[in-house]
Amino acid sequence: MRWSGFGAVLVCFSAACGGGDEAEAIDPIVEVDPFIGTGGIGFGVGSIPPGPTHPYGLAKPGPETATNGGDPGFSHCAGYWWEDDEILSFAQIHLAGTGVPDYGVLRVMPAVDLPDRVRPSSYRAELQHGAERAELGRYQVRLQPSGIDVEIAATPRTSLYRMTYPATGARSLVVDLSRGIAQGETLDASLTVGDGELSGWIQHAGMLSGGFGGWRLYFVMKLDRAFTAEWLEDGARRPADGTFASAGAGAVLSFAADVTELRMQIGLSFVDEATARGNLEAEWMDYDLSRAVAETVAAWRPLLSRVEVKGGEPEARRMFYSALYHAQLMPTSLTETGGKYRGLDGEVHTADGFVYYSDFSLWDTFRTLHPLLTLVYPEYQRDMNTSLEAMTIASGSVPKWPLATGESNTMIGYHGESVFVDSVTKGVGGFDEARMFGVLEAAAMARQDSLRKRDCSASYLAQGWCSADEEGRSASKTLENAFSDFLLARFADHLGEDAAVFDARADNWANVFDADVGFVHGRNADGGFLPGFDDEAFSDDFVEGNARQWTMFVPHDPVGLDEAMGETGLVRWLSTIFEASEAAEPTLLPDLWYWHGNEPDIHAAYMFAEVGRADLTEKWVDWVRRTRYTDGPDGLDGNDDGGTLSAWYVFSALGFYPKIGEARYVLGTPLFPEARVQVPGGTLTVRAENWAAKEYAVERVTLNGATIDGPYVSHADLAAGGELVFVMAD
Repeated sequence: MRWSGFGAVLVCFSAACGGGDEAEAIDPIVEVDPFIGTGGIGFGVGSIPPGPTHPYGLAKPGPETATNGGDPGFSHCAGYWWEDDEILSFAQIHLAGTGVPDYGVLRVMPAVDLPDRVRPSSYRAELQHGAERAELGRYQVRLQPSGIDVEIAATPRTSLYRMTYPATGARSLVVDLSRGIAQGETLDASLTVGDGELSGWIQHAGMLSGGFGGWRLYFVMKLDRAFTAEWLEDGARRPADGTFASAGAGAVLSFAADVTELRMQIGLSFVDEATARGNLEAEWMDYDLSRAVAETVAAWRPLLSRVEVKGGEPEARRMFYSALYHAQLMPTSLTETGGKYRGLDGEVHTADGFVYYSDFSLWDTFRTLHPLLTLVYPEYQRDMNTSLEAMTIASGSVPKWPLATGESNTMIGYHGESVFVDSVTKGVGGFDEARMFGVLEAAAMARQDSLRKRDCSASYLAQGWCSADEEGRSASKTLENAFSDFLLARFADHLGEDAAVFDARADNWANVFDADVGFVHGRNADGGFLPGFDDEAFSDDFVEGNARQWTMFVPHDPVGLDEAMGETGLVRWLSTIFEASEAAEPTLLPDLWYWHGNEPDIHAAYMFAEVGRADLTEKWVDWVRRTRYTDGPDGLDGNDDGGTLSAWYVFSALGFYPKIGEARYVLGTPLFPEARVQVPGGTLTVRAENWAAKEYAVERVTLNGATIDGPYVSHADLAAGGELVFVMAD
């Protein structure tokens, strides 16, 4: 955490504050730094909100920042950007680590001596990092030049504020329902003033949610001081009376001159206002922020303590526990008082025996986040599977990127399927497997009973690839479909069904591999590859990447890719990519070789081991850990994408990496002398013999005393617990 301002001093008398093997007593709560990943420049923006939240909490209150009053979307997907110099206000809900802005609504901002005509410029404050601090469960800042102290905490479905005003000046609180992040638009809103409270709703469409008409957030806001209210719209104030219904709704609350401290708690709901009030009553803190912080810490401690690392470098420990924290900020629990939730069909349902989640960034999270939950937090993954099934039943289709109460239909691929299949192959269910297999098979075969067929189904089924002259992003879509066919084959195996058709189609990736150039790229319906190939270009053949990065997206068949490359071979090809990446100058643009800040190639360093060069996996995994992660605000190589990059770091620090749809992991190299992981079968101890900082080479690996022959370790063996020992090279 970063302690600054307010005369705060953090003194540590524990060995945990030092480095090396002697550091045994490590408190994971103290290790978490909420500012990691809040900054970064260009495509290196991490988009982590620094405000407090419970694990998977709906309430994620925190600051909205800007420079010169502007908050361009790409750097403000989480509302806050470390590089800014202004605080606009404080909002109650945020996404974590996404590449597109949404949420960031129900804004409040304390102020003194507001003018008669109130604009955002009337109350925005300077952002001075020396006057803010964040720790797990609490965010605090002193606004300048007003001198108002703002302290924020949260419960699962409410946010809490304590605002301390200076000795002089007219005290006010601005409540703004009209604004969201960047291009987000409030479509309608309603605000009612009652006895000591405000209530209402906001219908808002962000850049992700705009495609389905946005979502409606209900709220009840209770304050511990009497106030007078004026409606606020387009800067004009007028007396408050009854309910103010307008997309521009807002209010200015004024307080007596003797009010120095104002406390507030806000209940939130996607169901209705009565449920927002029920959430507030169920999680009522009597305005006690210290109690709320203590309960937040108590909620996080058992989850973060499921992985205990010993020794290692202090920076690495901060990065590790911050990554484990980030990996549990999303998806978001939308289960409310009485088990109610609003589903993708717009109806209110009851979650019977499970917790309902939304905000699934599936194109990203299927790769690392959900496998991490499956291994270490299987009860959470089971409920997420049940949630995805409920979404499928409600909408008729397996989700792609469900946000709040709608489906954003963002990105390509079919990765609700990826999560289902990876879960069942590793023994975590939570859904009707036969029913989901039927839905997935119908989509894969483009049958009439499928409401969502796969991308470019017609050409893919007819010829084995997506035609570049008929479909944009055709090479990426072909690779995605082939991977999904591999997963569906594994699902069929699991259920005892015939997998032959899908196993054969899993090889379709080779149909867009052009042996003449050594890369995948676009191919027309007549079989000819597109002319003018450029492996560096971000062309229409691909989604968020180039031929170098997408050629690696054959995670299910590295041996086949190796063979397709002929004499060059995958090892030499990958070495060229990574060596060029290592030599490249840092840039604000997407990386042109290996691009860790995005998803299609983040498994690539582990492919070396799968084709016989474990030593190069060890080398390049260590390089990624050292160069693409830091313990500062620029600590992530790009948007965390709902915890995807963070989960990569957790796996790669432990020394193994998941194979999706296969009940096994690729071995890598551990970052710490010892780690103890609580798994379903007990404790998995990962130990590095002859460990030394900044060394990564592995001589051999044993599991419970037996040498592992090959690059893989099974999920069953890890989930059973025991001792995984990496003997490091002397």
